Amino acid sequence: MQETATQIIEDTTPLFTNDTIVFGILMVALGFIFYTSSKKQGPWKAFYSIVPALFIAYFIPALLTTTGVIAPEWTSVSPTGEATSGKTSLYYVASRYLLPAALVLMTLSID
Repeated sequence: MQETATQIIEDTTPLFTNDTIVFGILMVALGFIFYTSSKKQGPWKAFYSIVPALFIAYFIPALLTTTGVIAPEWTSVSPTGEATSGKTSLYYVASRYLLPAALVLMTLSID
């Protein structure tokens, strides 16, 4: 007797899969965090005196990944049951283009 194994594949497609939109969401989140951390008055001053802005800058993208809003890689399942995998290229773009540009700009500001 031959046994057949069936594997149930879970659809892990995030809410946003377009790299441009994901990059925009991350930049808006980081901009908001660092803008509010620079406030000298109001509730943000008290909040950031307890919680460091850098911690929030790491926590928000992790929270977005955990809740399924964004993801570095995912599996999509079609209505016919065909599974396809997807992967973002944001890390490649950030490490090849954004990081060198940031290092050049940082070097220019050295006295």
